[in-house]
Order: sequence, then structure tokens, then C-alpha cells
Amino acid sequence: LNNPSQVLASVPDERKPKAEALISELKSGVNELQELAQAKDKEKVKEKRADLLNLVGELEELMVEGFPFEVPEQYS
Repeated sequence: LNNPSQVLASVPDERKPKAEALISELKSGVNELQELAQAKDKEKVKEKRADLLNLVGELEELMVEGFPFEVPEQYS
């Protein structure tokens, strides 16, 4: 996340605080991931990568202002 302001520009104002927290968490997580990769801890790298991808998904959800379809109740 070299330019978080570009990401935040896509987030509605009421969700910006949550988005800023996620961006901060992602930045520190990427640093931790780099340390794990340097330590060659493959299992922890996989776990941290999955955690970071979940955070990216949460951040993307904050950008969505309305879904174009209804999610069937059994999947919501």
C-alpha cells in the first residue's frame, strides 16, 4: 500500500476509520510477512499470507456501496 489515500478515496466517509485501521494492519502485516519469509518459516508465511488476504477482502468490502444482487439467505 504505497498510496493509501488512493484506496481511501474509494471508501465512503463513514467507513474510512475502519479502512484506515485495516491499512495500518496490512502495513505491519506485510513487514511481519517479510520477516517470516527471511526466516524461511514456510508454515507461518502461509498463515500470515492468508490473514493478509482476508484483510484485503475486508478492505474491498468497505469500498462497495451496494451489491447488484441479493445473496441467497442460505449463503449469507
